Amino acid sequence: MKIGRAEMRAFTLPLVGPLATAHGPIGAREGQLIRLFDDAGQCGQGEATPLAQFGTEDGRVSRQALVRGIEDLISAGSFSLEDGLVLISKSASHAPCARAALDSALHDLAAREAEQPLSAWLRAHAGLRGQPESRVAVQAVVSGADPESVRSSAERLVAEGFDAFKLKLATTPGGRGFKADLARVAALRESIGPARRIRLDANEAWTFREAMSALDSLECYSIDFVEQPVPRGELANLKELDRSAAIPVAADEALLGAGWSACLDSRTASVFIVKPAALGGIKPALALASRARSLGIRVIWSSLIDGAVSRAVGVALAAGLGAEGEVHGLGTAGLLARDLVEPVTLNADFQHGSISLRKSTGLDCALGDLTDEKSEIWGELSLFGPKA
Repeated sequence: MKIGRAEMRAFTLPLVGPLATAHGPIGAREGQLIRLFDDAGQCGQGEATPLAQFGTEDGRVSRQALVRGIEDLISAGSFSLEDGLVLISKSASHAPCARAALDSALHDLAAREAEQPLSAWLRAHAGLRGQPESRVAVQAVVSGADPESVRSSAERLVAEGFDAFKLKLATTPGGRGFKADLARVAALRESIGPARRIRLDANEAWTFREAMSALDSLECYSIDFVEQPVPRGELANLKELDRSAAIPVAADEALLGAGWSACLDSRTASVFIVKPAALGGIKPALALASRARSLGIRVIWSSLIDGAVSRAVGVALAAGLGAEGEVHGLGTAGLLARDLVEPVTLNADFQHGSISLRKSTGLDCALGDLTDEKSEIWGELSLFGPKA
């Protein structure tokens, strides 16, 4: 592999409406889209859309790491995929989203050189037999600050074909207001019926005692799991909740950076919410998935409410490595008013609560020429290499 030139372009993706979380509201997603071109003219794509309030780098640090990584790859001459991944781990050591974008572009190129879809390439390199899934089931994110709004959002999403629903909790200032959250969960269950799945996300808002009490109160609503009920550093408390509480808990923020290794070592939770962009890309995601599989831990592939390119990475991992019948946290396209591709989904069939993959080589997300793109989402364009 040899990178001759590259492109990087800033973008802003507004949400349909602000998404309330325990970390604060999210109104838009800003990032950088990169393209690496090898000496055969093939293109690998990556997206860095950091979310500092979740714990990743900020936009400035991300862009600096991308520039450094791109320049290092071009200067390296010919290299293997593994050597390229080692190089970017140094170039973007403290910027997981930037590292994930570079990692995505390199894996995209590797799959294209092998003339395989990325999902099939990943499955083979994970040592798994058979073919990847052709369709990935995804959950919907339910909005609404009160029961009536939750009911309206849920009914619309049921009509769109979703069977699994995620609701953010502890979104009031200070992360409290559980009585109001309980009413919202009750409205959600009433709206979707007894058979569909509910998943809840507290985003680190509760103390251990608050979490134990909340999980007991939520048991009657048949909850699939509750994400990150306590702060990310409280691994012992998270493990105790998963062991003894009425509802399974999932590790999410606790997996950020090197946290995923510690969570695996201690088997902190029975469910892991894996966001490849927050881990630093496909390479660490593959390592995590392999160990989780050997320990019997459920892996739910998810995103940082990012754009189509980054979501495509999650879909490829879910299709290539995901357990049969699992529903993943990749149904966030509908939260975006604009996306990197149109319509606001992956560049693939989306229906009945699932994403259908095409059989094209590499990453399943086709974009136009960044240098010609005139859409209002795009910002500064940077070119690297001899044609810059």
